[in-house]
Amino acid sequence: MEQPSPAWSKKNSKVIAFIGITGSGKSTQAEILAKRLGCPVISTGTVLRTRLEGDLAKEVAQGKVINDKVTIPLLEKELKKAGADKKEMVLDGSPRSLDQAKWLISKFQSGEFMFTAFIHLRASEAVVRARLLARGRYDDTDQSIAKRFDEYHDKVEPVLNYLKSQGYQISEIDGEDSVEQDAEAIARVLGV
Repeated sequence: MEQPSPAWSKKNSKVIAFIGITGSGKSTQAEILAKRLGCPVISTGTVLRTRLEGDLAKEVAQGKVINDKVTIPLLEKELKKAGADKKEMVLDGSPRSLDQAKWLISKFQSGEFMFTAFIHLRASEAVVRARLLARGRYDDTDQSIAKRFDEYHDKVEPVLNYLKSQGYQISEIDGEDSVEQDAEAIARVLGV
C-alpha cells in the first residue's frame, strides 16, 4: 500500500486521528489543532461520557473500553452530524480498538473520508498518573487510571501495530513535552 501523504490540504475532506493513553495530552492537542485548522474535533471519550447511561456510563467512568457495537454507531452518528464527509475533521481518541481501526480504514478506502495523519502522543505512566490525578475529574481514581493503562496496552498498542501493518505512518509525538512544544511538533509533522 502506498504511504498516504501527511501534508495538509484544504482541497479534500481530511481526517487527522489522535491516539494515546488518557492523560497523554491528545485532547488538548486535538483542540489546538482543530482551532488552528478551523475544523471540528470529535472526542470519543466525550461522546461516550455524554451519550451513554446506566451500566455503560459506569463502565466509562471506571476506565473500561466500551464494546465497539456501541461505540462505532455513536462515532458514525457524531461524524455525520459534524459533516466529516464534507470537510476537515480531528478525531480525539479513535481508533482505540482493532474494530474501530478497521472501520476507520474502510471509510478511507471507500473515499468517504480522506486520511491525513495518525498522531500518537506517548507519555510515561508516571506522568500520565500525575496529570490525571491533578485534573480532579470524578472518573480519575487510582483504580480507573490503572484500568486505563491495562486497556491501553491490551487494545491501543495492537491498533498502532495494525495501522503500521496496513501501511499507515504513525507520527510519534513526545506527550511529555510542554503543550506548546507538542503543538509545534504536530504542526511540523502536518506542515501547517
